[in-house]
Amino acid sequence: MATQTIGGQAVDVDDEGFLTDPAQWTRAMGEEIARENGISELTARHWQVVDFMRERYLADGAAPSIRTLGKASG
Repeated sequence: MATQTIGGQAVDVDDEGFLTDPAQWTRAMGEEIARENGISELTARHWQVVDFMRERYLADGAAPSIRTLGKASG
C-alpha cells in the first residue's frame, strides 16, 4: 500500500491512487483534486454531487452509475 499527500494530509492509496480508507477523506482533499483536474472552485452543486457519490459508496460499497446519479442526486 502506498501513501500520498492530498490536501495536506497523508493518506493510504491503492495502485490507482484511490483512497483505501474512506474515513481519511476531507473536503480539502476534494478541493485539491478538483484543482488538479482544472476546476478552480467547487460550487454548491459540485459538493452536492460529491456528497451524493460518497454517501452511496459508503452505503453500497460501490459508486452509483451515471444514470443513478442523474436521477437520484437532485
